[in-house]
Amino acid sequence: MDFVVLQEPCETSKALTTFVYYEKEADAFIGPGNPGYCNAATLLGKNWDKAIFSWACINYELERIQSYPTFARILPSPTRVLYTVLKYFSWANIGIVSSNEDIWVDAATKLASSLRNQGLPIGIVASIGNNDTEMENTLRNIQNAGEIKGKAKLILWLPL
Repeated sequence: MDFVVLQEPCETSKALTTFVYYEKEADAFIGPGNPGYCNAATLLGKNWDKAIFSWACINYELERIQSYPTFARILPSPTRVLYTVLKYFSWANIGIVSSNEDIWVDAATKLASSLRNQGLPIGIVASIGNNDTEMENTLRNIQNAGEIKGKAKLILWLPL
């Protein structure tokens, strides 16, 4: 088996554009490394009849075999692992804060959706901001996100 390492830009739109050009380069894909275009890559893989083995895709809906028959996780779902840890420690008031880069804003949104789908309340989903004022507003919003319902308030910072 031969392999090729495909270079993937960090910016989601550019990464997806690059992925489209790789259709003829591979019979299967391990990735994408950018979770921002997992849905699109998986749909393209289905259309191309090429397997996509992912470690980075967060969207729990990708596990529906009827809709995504060429998609497979190579590790447990990151959100299921996180959910198990949160449940074990009885952390119920969760906030997710990301950087402003589209890859992390999208990852934060999908993570929140997945955790909410498993029954966890997410108090805030925000990006940190581009300047001091926006950062202060985000920190104020975190502070005002609600009462602590478990043993601790957990803020998830993306990228980790």
